[in-house]
Amino acid sequence: MPKSLQLLLFVAVVACYRNADPEATACTGTRFVVVSNNWNRAIDVYVYQNGQRTVLGTVTAGSSGQFPVEGRASVGYTAEGGVGGSAPMGATSPIQTRYICR
Repeated sequence: MPKSLQLLLFVAVVACYRNADPEATACTGTRFVVVSNNWNRAIDVYVYQNGQRTVLGTVTAGSSGQFPVEGRASVGYTAEGGVGGSAPMGATSPIQTRYICR
C-alpha cells in the first residue's frame, strides 16, 4: 500500500476516534471496552493515549471482545491490518463499543 494511502487512512481513522468514556474517573476497578463486531470483516481495536496508538487485539467478524483500557484513553478500530479502509463507524455502525468497570 502506498505511503500516501496509509497516511490518508490513518488520518481518517484518527478523525473518527471514539471519545473516551466520560465516567472513566468513576471506575475504581479495571475499566474495559467491549467491542461487538457485526460487520463481515475482522477489525483491529486500539487505544490512542499520550500521542501513541497501541493495538489491543482483533475482533473477528460476528463476535465480540473485551480489552482493558487505562485512564481516559480513546478507543478506535479499523479493518484488520488496515486493508480496505477503516471499518464503518457511527450510530448505525455494525460495530459498537461500550465500557464496563470490574
